[in-house]
Amino acid sequence: MGDSEARMMAYFYTLRKQGKSLPVVGVLDLIEDIPNNVVLVVLEDGGYNLAELGKLGPLDFFHILRQCFEAVAALHALGIAHLDISCYNFLCNAHKQVTIIDFEASRCFNETTSSECQTGSHSHRIYPHRTTEIPPEFRTEGAHQRRHCAYKLDIFALGVLILRFAKSSGFDCPRLVLLAEPLVACDPMRRPTAAEALVWFHKWCERVGVTLPDNNFEQTNTRPNLFVSHNATSLQTNAV
Repeated sequence: MGDSEARMMAYFYTLRKQGKSLPVVGVLDLIEDIPNNVVLVVLEDGGYNLAELGKLGPLDFFHILRQCFEAVAALHALGIAHLDISCYNFLCNAHKQVTIIDFEASRCFNETTSSECQTGSHSHRIYPHRTTEIPPEFRTEGAHQRRHCAYKLDIFALGVLILRFAKSSGFDCPRLVLLAEPLVACDPMRRPTAAEALVWFHKWCERVGVTLPDNNFEQTNTRPNLFVSHNATSLQTNAV
């Protein structure tokens, strides 16, 4: 773990001690070497990454996916952009609880207002960097001479995660493309905010017949009782 990630985890550790629930892998202990300006972080075992979970049924697939949307929304509400969202950086434990890992590339903007990126604002814009999912704005001419909205990078990567997670879990079906479509828009300013993306996820689930309980990661201590209708099950039946 690099120094920047260790300090981000130390920040999360402090927030948790203040009673805040966070969608990040738990910190068991912090060991500070003040003379050498080093922080060692002992992390909980968060389980397997999403790519390692294997075949999933509709119930587990949508429950896990919803937590991914909630986690990104929670980070953005804190003014934090993860900047390397992927199936490999979400862990899922035996209780189907999801947490985020790998904050090496993350940025904390310490915003107190809405995290929505506004045209012309540079407060949360960054230069291109190495990331698992490369957004289209990084591929344009002169991209490395311009700053890009950090939050919209996360949204694009979340859209790609939907499709990659569907494929790795055996729940690959054409209609999931419609769920991901607004998140992966080529124009980053047309992508929703994380809060809007979460609303869109719930609306999409209603359209295809997925009924989820009214809870979130903060309340998930035991596995929730989810109901998946025949319409949602048919998504998997018709998968290609």
